[in-house]
Amino acid sequence: MHRALLLPEIITIILQAEASSPTYLYTCLFINKLFSLEASRILWEGCGTDYSSWQAGHVTPTIKNLAKVITHNTQRAQFYANFIRILRFRDEGEENEFIDEARFHKELSCLQFPHLEEVSLYESGNATSMNTGEVVIYYAQPNVKFFTLRQGSKLSDSFLKTLSGSCPRLRSLTLRECTDNSVSEEGLVQFLDKSTFLDALDIRTGLDEAWSYKAFEAITKYRDLNFLCIPDIQNEWVGSLRHAGPIPAFPNLIHLYAGASDEGLECLARYAPNLKTLAIYLQNLAPSHRILSSASHFTHLKDLSVQFGPGSSISGQDLLLVVQKCPNLAELSVGENEGSRPSGSSINDSIIDSIAKNMLNMKQLTLVFDRPDLLTWQSIASFARYCKQLEMLKLSCNFTWEEAITGAQEGMFPILWALEVIFDDNNRRKEIAEGDQENINTHAARFASIAPKMTSFMTVDGNEMDEAMEAAIYDICMERY
Repeated sequence: MHRALLLPEIITIILQAEASSPTYLYTCLFINKLFSLEASRILWEGCGTDYSSWQAGHVTPTIKNLAKVITHNTQRAQFYANFIRILRFRDEGEENEFIDEARFHKELSCLQFPHLEEVSLYESGNATSMNTGEVVIYYAQPNVKFFTLRQGSKLSDSFLKTLSGSCPRLRSLTLRECTDNSVSEEGLVQFLDKSTFLDALDIRTGLDEAWSYKAFEAITKYRDLNFLCIPDIQNEWVGSLRHAGPIPAFPNLIHLYAGASDEGLECLARYAPNLKTLAIYLQNLAPSHRILSSASHFTHLKDLSVQFGPGSSISGQDLLLVVQKCPNLAELSVGENEGSRPSGSSINDSIIDSIAKNMLNMKQLTLVFDRPDLLTWQSIASFARYCKQLEMLKLSCNFTWEEAITGAQEGMFPILWALEVIFDDNNRRKEIAEGDQENINTHAARFASIAPKMTSFMTVDGNEMDEAMEAAIYDICMERY
């Protein structure tokens, strides 16, 4: 055997070159001790159904596989656990009836994971009861940098204290959809005070009951923070930042997901000058009427999303303002969620034409108002005329099929692949006789030609005629796959 094959570095290069070949790594386990060691290191880098082979570039073990090894040979299981850097829990997929991988927590509790860097516990059928704070804190190993719990329960002050003490290298924390918690305001503040090196924090739906001004104040000291998802920010909290000194409170913040009023958001802009992603939640706040004007102060935005509460509205001028002052916007979502759609003031085809002229970089656009009859086919034509990068469009627009077919031009949307239209269900008329399938198919083909790459088309709140057109256009889209 060549002496080069005695070097682990050389063996690793050889194994990685062919790792994607079926059974290759498995075969290497039986060549010699060195090949077996390096093959095991590659195979067991990540574990879990969610850590799929297409991500790793080779076959990957599941939590179930590891648990099975434990039942047969705990020492062997520990040998493999020593290599694991990524541990992900989800369900086992449709082929296994979506059984939770979290059911193996007890088996895995006999192992140590000295090199574990990422632990993620995702949504699954029984995750709330299985992923309790007392159980999942076991995975807070010394080298963990990324800790994600997206569905669980019974988090406590002790949980947070152990997390900060056991994971000195922690850089990213996500706690979502956690119920029946006992975390106190003081407990959360103490944790945040000790976690100043975090660069990503997501606790909006995980620790919202412990949220307070002191928690917000603690986060403003995080100089490396680039991702932040938190409960609502009160106006007076933002106002207090002016006393924090000349340095912006969030100098490196790129992504922000939070609730804030019109006034609060406008004030916040001066403290987060480099923001590129902004998602605003207004459901629990007073009605908003100029949130887009406030958002326009974040001039580097590429992605803006607003979820409205009852009684909110936006104006056409504010919509125009935000696209003018944020020329890099590539994704804009207004009124996405049903039940929280804003009313529109001065929203018409004319203002949409002006808005579209300033959306040259737009790729994904959602504009849904409480009244779909504000816009007609002219608005869709405006987006087609100016937004050549548009890939997804969702619009409340009560056009008639007659004006759509008349105005349809082949290739209007060169790269659009998804189109959804929300009609006014109180103001629709039948334009084609029922049963005239040949005419429907002809019109559908003409309409589908406006976006040659469209593979998804939907209508909402239409009549039987609209549903027939949707079905015919959908069939055409399916043929394009």
